[in-house]
Amino acid sequence: HSRVKRLVVAYAHEFHKQLITSRPPSSQWPTDLAVPYADWGDLVVSMPLQTRLEVCAQASERLQLSRVFGRSTHCAILQQLQQEILNSKSVMVLNRCQEAYRLIAVVALRIAREDDGILVQLGKIRNGAVQV
Repeated sequence: HSRVKRLVVAYAHEFHKQLITSRPPSSQWPTDLAVPYADWGDLVVSMPLQTRLEVCAQASERLQLSRVFGRSTHCAILQQLQQEILNSKSVMVLNRCQEAYRLIAVVALRIAREDDGILVQLGKIRNGAVQV
């Protein structure tokens, strides 16, 4: 019962957060039919780590049973997905049809000055080499 309680509390907290922050200009107003950015996957991404791991474990079990990938790559891909989940790089959830899918949170940031000049990153330096 503690798992169910933890999941319900986390869901309610994240849903409420989306409900009170959904407003123009960053999104549409919430209605009785829809709340922007409050889909199941959107909420799971924002849940506490322990709850997120429990949700991902359920989706991972479903994926293991499905054998979507060829036998030789199945274990390697699952291990890679599980490592991403543990490192909080992605989450895996079940959709309405009980199919597992992977989500990655991406943030895009635009920094502009008053004269409309913008900050642009052209590449990164890793291990002494420039990557574009």
